Amino acid sequence: MSFKNQLTKLKDNWLLIVLVIVVLFIVSGLFNGSGTSYAKDSLQNISYNKSMGMFDSYAGESLYSSGGSNFAPDVEDRMIVKSARLSVEVKYKTFKNAEDKLHNIVSSTDSYFLNENSNSKKLGNKSIYSGSYSIKVESDKLDSVMSQLKEIGLVTSANLGQNDITGTYENKEINLQLEKDRLLKYQEIYDNSADMNDKLTLTDRMFNQERTIKYLEDSINNIDQRVEYSTINLSISENYNYSNVVFVKLSDLVRSLVNSINILLKIIFVLLPFAIVGYLGYLLFRKKKSNVFIKKN
Repeated sequence: MSFKNQLTKLKDNWLLIVLVIVVLFIVSGLFNGSGTSYAKDSLQNISYNKSMGMFDSYAGESLYSSGGSNFAPDVEDRMIVKSARLSVEVKYKTFKNAEDKLHNIVSSTDSYFLNENSNSKKLGNKSIYSGSYSIKVESDKLDSVMSQLKEIGLVTSANLGQNDITGTYENKEINLQLEKDRLLKYQEIYDNSADMNDKLTLTDRMFNQERTIKYLEDSINNIDQRVEYSTINLSISENYNYSNVVFVKLSDLVRSLVNSINILLKIIFVLLPFAIVGYLGYLLFRKKKSNVFIKKN
């Protein structure tokens, strides 16, 4: 086949050639991407292989894996966080007494305040007080403390809540043990390594590992405290429904009387023309009726 005939064939099949080139380009890109991704994955997780005296890939378990929901059905000792909300209303001018009762309850039950906030507002010449409080109570005393707080005044709302965090607690303990085991492995590798660069790298890793372990330990301690102590959010307010009721002033009475007279005068002057027209019509009607009666007689 001559060269001219080959060119003719290529022109007739140009679309097929373009498709082959595109396919080759895509396949080449996929292989290059896979290689790059593999290289990045290999560099992300590194551990020291003491038998070879070099670093290789290490598939460690993630520290922040969720491990499922908070509910762990296989655990018998549940981790329950309790909380409560309570609102009470006291009589006018008894807020200070109610606050004294509150402090006595908190002190006698070995509880403590997280925060206290009280304020007043003016209604006429009256000062109405209210307050909000956040209290930490030992969980096994929660019901008893709530019963005492309800005696401060009239309960307007009360809510109790529980949150099962057993699953979260178990996951954190598992992750803590994993990180401790990883630190021991780093220490073992460090002790058996003769390369100074490797020791420096491992020192940094061990420092980060100790910080991670401290974070997990603090997190677990925080959960323990949340379980051991419950939180009560309390609000106390004075009943001021009738606190601003006063006798009406004489000036207000005179003003109301004048306003009523003004309204009455307006109504009279609006209806007066209609009354006059009606009266005139009535007179004409009577006069016409009288004339008809005279003619008949």
